Amino acid sequence: MGGIAGGISFKVNEALNKRKTSSCSISEKAKIKGRSATENPRDYLDEALERQGLEKTPKRLKEKWTDGEYNYEVRIHKGNSKYTDADSIYRVSRQKVPDPDPKVQGSGKEYLGSDGKWYHERELIEFNKNGTPNPLYNEHSAEVTHISVD
Repeated sequence: MGGIAGGISFKVNEALNKRKTSSCSISEKAKIKGRSATENPRDYLDEALERQGLEKTPKRLKEKWTDGEYNYEVRIHKGNSKYTDADSIYRVSRQKVPDPDPKVQGSGKEYLGSDGKWYHERELIEFNKNGTPNPLYNEHSAEVTHISVD
């Protein structure tokens, strides 16, 4: 089917997919779109853009939401030359929803890398607050969690 009918069919399918995915988790949306449910940072960026009603990726963005047991955040900002040569990057982070019991301590943030793995923030900080080198710092994880916007 081509021409006008093909274009209409595409628009109808696109609208149905948006309706189907509006209340789905990121992994469910990936399955509906025909992708595997692996941790793909682009899925989180797409979710943030969709939540803000954007069709194009802006130069700056911050979007937060809760899904299941995690609070998520996607940020777009200028790239840091220490980690990337990209002008604009995005970062995807998650943190477990806090336990209502004030005696239970939080677990900290994790950042998603372009390799599909989550890295704890303690691996991404080169120096401790007192200025001493962080022995847990992992340069690779710091680089892959600064994802180029292209």
